[in-house]
Amino acid sequence: MFRRTLYTLLFVLVAVTSTAQKVVSAYEYWLDSDYDSRTRSEQPNGEELSLSVDISGLRPGLHFLNFRAKDIDNLQWGSVSRYGFLVTTRETASIARYESWLDSDYEHRTLTEQTGDSLTQVIDISGLEEGVHCYNFRAQNVDGVWGPLHRYIVFVAEPDAAAQVASVNYWIDEPTDTICQYTRGTSVHVAVDISELETGTHTFSCYLQNVLGDTTDVYHWDFEVGYVVTPVITHSGNTIHMSCATPNAEIHYTLNDSIPREADSLYIKPFVVTQNGIIKARAMREGFIHSEVAKLNVNWFAEPQDKQPWEEVLAEVEGIDTIISTRLVETEQQVVNGEPWVTTHRLRCDTLRAMLACCTLDEAGKTNILLRKVEQVETLLPAIHTEYAAIVAERNTLQAMLDSLTTLEATLNRSLTAATLRKEVSATSDSIARLREGYATLQQRQQQLTARTQAWTAQLTEVEQQVRAIENDIVESTLGITVAYALRNDQFQRLHRYPRLRYLNLRRSTIENDALRDSIFMGLPKMVCVELPETVISTGSGLFTDCPNLATVVWRSNEIVADRVFTGINNPNLLLYVNEHAQVRDVSIRNIVMGSVATSITLTDGDNPEQNTNFYVPYAFHVAGEITYDHIYNQITGLGECRGWETIVLPFNVQHIEHERNGGAVPFLGYEAGKRPFWLCRLTEQGFEDADSIRACEPYIISMPNNEAYSPFYRINGGIHFSARDTDVPATTWPVAHRGNATFHPTFERVEASQEVFTLNVGEEAEGQNEGSAFIRGYGEVRPFQAYRTTTDAGVRMMLIADDLKAAQTGIEDVQRKLSEGRTYNLQGLPVTAPGRGVYIRNGQKLVKP
Repeated sequence: MFRRTLYTLLFVLVAVTSTAQKVVSAYEYWLDSDYDSRTRSEQPNGEELSLSVDISGLRPGLHFLNFRAKDIDNLQWGSVSRYGFLVTTRETASIARYESWLDSDYEHRTLTEQTGDSLTQVIDISGLEEGVHCYNFRAQNVDGVWGPLHRYIVFVAEPDAAAQVASVNYWIDEPTDTICQYTRGTSVHVAVDISELETGTHTFSCYLQNVLGDTTDVYHWDFEVGYVVTPVITHSGNTIHMSCATPNAEIHYTLNDSIPREADSLYIKPFVVTQNGIIKARAMREGFIHSEVAKLNVNWFAEPQDKQPWEEVLAEVEGIDTIISTRLVETEQQVVNGEPWVTTHRLRCDTLRAMLACCTLDEAGKTNILLRKVEQVETLLPAIHTEYAAIVAERNTLQAMLDSLTTLEATLNRSLTAATLRKEVSATSDSIARLREGYATLQQRQQQLTARTQAWTAQLTEVEQQVRAIENDIVESTLGITVAYALRNDQFQRLHRYPRLRYLNLRRSTIENDALRDSIFMGLPKMVCVELPETVISTGSGLFTDCPNLATVVWRSNEIVADRVFTGINNPNLLLYVNEHAQVRDVSIRNIVMGSVATSITLTDGDNPEQNTNFYVPYAFHVAGEITYDHIYNQITGLGECRGWETIVLPFNVQHIEHERNGGAVPFLGYEAGKRPFWLCRLTEQGFEDADSIRACEPYIISMPNNEAYSPFYRINGGIHFSARDTDVPATTWPVAHRGNATFHPTFERVEASQEVFTLNVGEEAEGQNEGSAFIRGYGEVRPFQAYRTTTDAGVRMMLIADDLKAAQTGIEDVQRKLSEGRTYNLQGLPVTAPGRGVYIRNGQKLVKP
């Protein structure tokens, strides 16, 4: 037995020094996936890096050495270099050389002459693409005989998936023999010995599982196992015959003594040689090991003689024959899947219809537009099938013509090569003419068939692109999905295909085993509302982990609703719907609607600007107690200038407004003596106009008086409490307001900053404008319970409140103290000497002057 010590000096040095010759301060290495048992060492400057790795304890089979080094300049670990090597128990005394290669790339194999008593050959696998590969190894003895081939499947996971991988589960052919291998590191390498599999087609299957227990879709890869038998070359006269005992193998040959490759001539039928030379042939089959090279020495020709006219014709048609045969094979390969292709695309159109029936898209009418595109694709399928049938029929006709001409050619060849019959050549001239004419006609029709096939294939490609474009449009445009059929747990992974998915309604669906596993909705970044199936009786924990915009969960369940379902959610405004008889136990969610009634609803801006505070009401409900919203106002408001405005939108009709220290507050238009007034305006086509109350879902601008020049009675600075009791909360709608080309939008959800969104500059001066005075394009995100503006005017940079509000330069005189003087005040708290049409305050009462 050879000594199992693998000396890795050479290839480790290459891995370290190949990246810009950087100086290494430390390095570490480990075998296979055993990262926890890694060896780490400091590397003194200037010393040559060398190491040896003891593999004496490894089981026979394919293993991996992983190595990475730390750059002394920035102290960053470099990428991991990986090398495959084989541990075998075979005797090495009689081995003369050994070789290894990856996949089918035998031409670039690594060949090592045997020295000493150790097999030390390694292959760099660091650059392997994700997917399945094949490692091949075999040894040759001193007599020149190659031993058995060792073959291993090497699976490399996708980089983004591997970062969270805890294990990989795999099997060959049947899942009854599933093997679970635990792994660590930035990629996954699984080595599966397939050396002993029976010759034929097999399937490697696997799926990955992360630390949370989530699994990927199952990956399937078909592969072939076996050697291709060496082909046999024979001849009858000058006609060369080739055969191979391996089914479906292709024979490639050369006439110039060179080693045949896949790009060389493909043997289709017997052919004639006219001169001496060395013919070599090799048989190949996808997934199999190429055969050995067969050789035939052609040496029976005497000195070259001038060709007879009939020989020239035969040589001419022989070339045409080969071209036509090749083209007919190509045509057959192109159309062989024609009928299944049509069937598949009929099913794809049905799938697109099903998607459109389930999905709510971002634009009204887009569903019908895409349905019409699906119908247009379907109208093309019958014509494509008819053309496919015509191509197949023409191809069969040309094959029959070719076979007939080949028979005639063979007959003429036998007759004309017989020396005793050469004097009768003239008698066969008509046959030679017919042969030439037949090949000319056949060549012309074959060229037409090739052009027709290419046009047909191009149409297939165009249809596939249309179908793919429709599917992509659905996926990219989908805001909501409603499913009312049975779902398997693994199908939930498909939800991640939809980048803008906001609403998921599974209320009428059924789930496999009526159970939702842990973290099943994890990582849906835009999700706002989820409706769970009524039939679910068992749930895991953290169903909605890493759903940063989730606002509502609807679970019309009569079962126990446990807190573990909601772990990972950090939204204080989350709204939970359950049945009126549901058993809600130890749930930290405070906004719960049972049946159609909530005891109370509390809304907040959250603890920090990054926190999710989205709120969404898919179904109207009644609040038996109190619904509240608290907000802090601390901007300085105007005195002869526009400033201090904010936006507000609430999901309920506000009944009471209280300052945290000074009691009741009321909009100027709803003025009540003794309550502190503030400014509240809604947008109309005439601009911002005073409003007397805050109504559900409507957007407003609001300003709390806060200026040292005002009388203390009117100053409002700090927390404001908005509330209502025994009231209804309507389903969320977005009643926008317009003025010209500008629109005022309410929102209960975070709206990201963009060039389409104009955000109010609350809390700071921006672009020369006072805080709270200008809606600015792309200024920042919009938080829940705020509003923003948009416009169709591309050249607009900002929209000033002063341009839409005549009394934007707010200021207050002490109205309360001077009521006895009988003076008249406008709704901005300023005295008016000659009031026109409008609403005023006189003697503590509102006065409407028509």
